[in-house]
Amino acid sequence: SDLFPSHDTGPSLFAFFIWVLVRTKLLPFSPVTIWIAFFILMIGSLLVIIKNKETYYSIFHKIKFHIITTEVIFLSLFVIFLILRTGFPEIVWSEKPMDFTFLNYFVRHFENPLPPQDPWAAGSKMNYYYFSSFFLATFHKMFSIPTSIGFNLSIAMIPSWLAIAGYFFLFSLTGKKIISAFVALVPIFFSNIEALKLWLIDRKVLDFHLFWGTARLLAEPGFVEYPLWSFLFSDLHAHVVVLPFTLIFLTLLYFFWKFSSHGNIRPIFQLMPLFAFAWAMRFLS
Repeated sequence: SDLFPSHDTGPSLFAFFIWVLVRTKLLPFSPVTIWIAFFILMIGSLLVIIKNKETYYSIFHKIKFHIITTEVIFLSLFVIFLILRTGFPEIVWSEKPMDFTFLNYFVRHFENPLPPQDPWAAGSKMNYYYFSSFFLATFHKMFSIPTSIGFNLSIAMIPSWLAIAGYFFLFSLTGKKIISAFVALVPIFFSNIEALKLWLIDRKVLDFHLFWGTARLLAEPGFVEYPLWSFLFSDLHAHVVVLPFTLIFLTLLYFFWKFSSHGNIRPIFQLMPLFAFAWAMRFLS
């Protein structure tokens, strides 16, 4: 359990801490609040590390391969999808304007943005998942990133988080480092097999109609959207942002089963807060 996808959980836990401060009206949702919280958590973390430096030094050497691997995966995918976003950075059409509206709401509001207002019914509370937008807006506000840029940075970040969560999930199951690193890329680049079949085997024209026609898998009573399609389409919707946390949640379920089957109860209680947070992220986002 020393290995955990901190790229995913670290920023989201920090944003959740900010959300609690703002939701309870202890502090406004401002850059000053975010930076104060950041330095408080940073100083507290440094004190814990200094106090237990031998333990953390041992953990670092134990998982240094995983650290290097996840950094390479994260940076590589982030750069790849960021380059793709430069080819079509427009935030227009479909659900993107709605996602952009949510993002702008949190970046622009300082004093009391929670619960958020419905953008289509002024003065009414928004009856929709919003924590994913709050989560991303926290860092846009923190670093003064314009939302037009932050939107595309965010959509390039999500596949990176998903791949790291996938690596963590696969290594937990198999214990194979290299295999886990490569297989973690499968849901990112090879999730939309239907498009490849229609293009390469059925000889369909590779155009927008083929792209849109292979967006999702219809399965009663609903449907599943292919992750690669969502990333290429720039769908910053709640169900896309939550993908990495769904994998983390499934991994923690596996750990619970593994520890309980061996009668080892203590790690289950240690992981319980993370399990609760991953569960909450799936519904709040």
